[in-house]
Amino acid sequence: MCLAAPFDNASVAAFIGALAGAVGTYIVVRATDNARDRRKAKYVIPNMLDSAIEIAQQRLESLGGRTTAPSGMVQISIGNPFNVAMLNQLAADASPFLTRPQSLALSKLVFYMTQADAINEQLRLIWMQSREGHVANIQSVETYNQDQRSFLAQTEKLADAYRNNKLTEKGLPAEQ
Repeated sequence: MCLAAPFDNASVAAFIGALAGAVGTYIVVRATDNARDRRKAKYVIPNMLDSAIEIAQQRLESLGGRTTAPSGMVQISIGNPFNVAMLNQLAADASPFLTRPQSLALSKLVFYMTQADAINEQLRLIWMQSREGHVANIQSVETYNQDQRSFLAQTEKLADAYRNNKLTEKGLPAEQ
């Protein structure tokens, strides 16, 4: 009877009920968060990479095979930016559910896409200046285009390898 005495008090019973409800709610919220982050790792990140592949392909196509226009004028191609911030956030949220190669590949992809976007922005600034009458340095534009092609090709190749689960332990595309 000594053990039952404290539980006869209504305020103690209410406290225990509230505590049990809070613990139950915490467990449900954690399970829901885990399910959401697992879904990000399994579905949302691969879908974002599909979009990244499309953007990389469009930008590579717009760059074409040549860097100068037929008339000797410089060709400046500006494309849509990648959604790097969202990919970075998704990778952070889903990190407990990613393999080491997937995590490394996403870090590399964020770097490649950020570099390609920085070059894209630099080309946009050159284009804006040329519209204001400034003369673009053809050698600089050709170098930017070449570097952008490299980063876009790396983005496309690595995103495709991630999507097809063909990554090495270092998060690089497996050679075929």
